[in-house]
Amino acid sequence: MENDSPSVTVIEQTDGMSRLRLQNTELLIVGTAHVLSESVEHVRTVIAEEFPDVVAIELDQQRFLGLEGKEPEISLKDIIKQGKLSTFLIGTVLGVIQRRIGADLGVEPGAEMRASADAAREIGAHIALIDRDIQTSLSRLWGSMGLIEKGKLILSVVGGFRKQEVDDVDIENIMEGGTIEELLGYLKEFSPTAYEVLVHERDLVMAERLRELDRNGSQLRRGGESNFMTYPLKVVAVVGAGHVKGITEALVKGCAPPIVEEKRHRIPWGKVIGALIGVGVVGLFVLSFMKLSFEGFVMAFAYWFIINGVLSATGAALARGHPLSILTAFLVAWMTSLSPMLAAGWFAGLVELWVRDPSSNDLKAMVKINSFSEMWKNNAFRVIFVAALTNVGSAIGTFLSAYIILKMLGITF
Repeated sequence: MENDSPSVTVIEQTDGMSRLRLQNTELLIVGTAHVLSESVEHVRTVIAEEFPDVVAIELDQQRFLGLEGKEPEISLKDIIKQGKLSTFLIGTVLGVIQRRIGADLGVEPGAEMRASADAAREIGAHIALIDRDIQTSLSRLWGSMGLIEKGKLILSVVGGFRKQEVDDVDIENIMEGGTIEELLGYLKEFSPTAYEVLVHERDLVMAERLRELDRNGSQLRRGGESNFMTYPLKVVAVVGAGHVKGITEALVKGCAPPIVEEKRHRIPWGKVIGALIGVGVVGLFVLSFMKLSFEGFVMAFAYWFIINGVLSATGAALARGHPLSILTAFLVAWMTSLSPMLAAGWFAGLVELWVRDPSSNDLKAMVKINSFSEMWKNNAFRVIFVAALTNVGSAIGTFLSAYIILKMLGITF
């Protein structure tokens, strides 16, 4: 998909760097490795030498505040009630992996982005955040992944992140084009959806944000709008090395950002499917009441109650939930499976939240966890795990018990 943007000229392009001329802007895209200390010094040097009007950074508002030590307050109740468990866990897992690589290499992930912001302030340049909102990306990722891709992701999380996976990466030459292409190729092979959402879509979004600076950046030019017609806006964009090529191509070709950036007219397929399942289950019980004897109907309900309850409670137990949370999961699973507006994990998670009462230190530590073992030890994460695994058990129980009731009705597939 392309738009009618003015022509863009590529002045210079090497591994990890592109210099372009837009209609009103001289743009330098600098690629970095988020876990290399060399990248920190590199961006500082480039910004000092280029002396840009604007430093554009591959961050959104939430992550920028986090790097600045101004993390937004986390509400476990909202995460559970709003059904954001999956996206929250995915974001956490990605953060754990990145921080572990950074720890092995002796640098904090995101340090080069913070250094870019500091360097911009030192020369009086404006800071522009050009990445898509992290929650939008993670919601889009989980919602777009198929069952196989989700299964592979879950297995990789359960199996942990092995150190040899870090050792397999050619760290010293990671900024070279061949290494970046190899890493992106691995991601594309492992999960095409993850590559599309986390790399390609964000390339398009960041390219569009840079075009917006080109169109509307007259007030960002040193000396104000009067100098804008004489001297072009000068922008240095600091992004991960894997995004340089994609952003450059999107700018040259005039590719428009993905429509998922807009929330209008989006069909909530998750809620639609949940409602259909709920209607189907209610219909199944009506059919059971009509076709089976009273004893048969009671037996069908018993299967429904016990299977849903046992599997939901098993999920809570696997998450090392409190006995009260496990009991809650068992008692409410039969009922929550009938309604798309309810989830067994919500109830079990809220009970776990009440019992464990995570401290403020637990909540702050959630965004700085460096290993999966730390996740299990954190009381706040334990609440999230209980809610998530209870929902997984409830979902399995719903389909398994429905299958058994269908067999009782003589309906087979």
